[in-house]
Amino acid sequence: MEGVKWFATVQQSGLLFYNGRLNEKHDFLALELVAGQVRLTYSTGESNTVVSPTVPGGLSDGQWHTVHLRYYNKPRTDALGGVQGPSKDKVAVLSVDDCDVAVALQFGAEIGNYSCAAAGVQTSSKKSLDLTGPLLLGGVPNLPENFPVSHKDFIGCMRDLHIDGRRMDMAAFVANNGTMAGCQAKLHFCDSGPCKNSGFCLERWGGFSCDCPVGFGGKDCRLTMAYPHHFRGNGTLSWNFGSDMAVSVPWYLGLAFRTRATQGVLMQVQAGPHSTLLCQVTVSDGQWHDLRLELQEEPGGRRGHHVLMVSLDFSLFQV
Repeated sequence: MEGVKWFATVQQSGLLFYNGRLNEKHDFLALELVAGQVRLTYSTGESNTVVSPTVPGGLSDGQWHTVHLRYYNKPRTDALGGVQGPSKDKVAVLSVDDCDVAVALQFGAEIGNYSCAAAGVQTSSKKSLDLTGPLLLGGVPNLPENFPVSHKDFIGCMRDLHIDGRRMDMAAFVANNGTMAGCQAKLHFCDSGPCKNSGFCLERWGGFSCDCPVGFGGKDCRLTMAYPHHFRGNGTLSWNFGSDMAVSVPWYLGLAFRTRATQGVLMQVQAGPHSTLLCQVTVSDGQWHDLRLELQEEPGGRRGHHVLMVSLDFSLFQV
């Protein structure tokens, strides 16, 4: 059995598909998104096996990704290597995007965390996987409390489902509960040429971003920017405005940065007691990112109480 599908989402978790009966005693396949990575759980009715490849940065970036599943009975061989029929080992191989599966499985750990494919083996007396239950995309009804599936729904888009080399007509469903044709968040936002000054347009979830040439910045590369400064980990730039700058709300502060370091101090502003905000977004990818801070009065709050809004990449991520 082989299956291929495309999906796009900005959610960290969700159920991509489920095939099998909805109880704990029969065979099933469940493909989920867990912490931004795909995870397959399968069972031949006797035990459960989990297969989970990993991709640096995860798959919840709003881009289209492919996931490929291959399930087969491992052949039984004699002393000379001749095939003697199927063995009791049921193998599932799960890979993501343009992955060299053979290289990832055999040499992935040796060539720098090349883990875009993973395999699992389950031993069972059954000859085949019995998936007589329905094939469900993006959601399941209520399951038993201890059922080995973490998520019951999916927010995002799917397309191009293939099973055993056959493309499935996603409009020929038996039942549709709340899904819509098309993917509004993945329209061709770059067709209108929104990036100026020779900026390169990238399709994003629900919009676009621009990769601006040196000397230009902003959401659409319209702003003329000074040349960047290079920090080596042991240097700083500092200003002391004293009484020259009065902080009044709303107050804005922003910068653009790029790095491959996983930790570091971008900037520090001292203006009274401090609090910590956590925004879990991967920015150590070597690409330019835009960071904006906005200090506002707390809505409906007491006078003097403020809220700090953090916006990354022009509101693509906010806390």
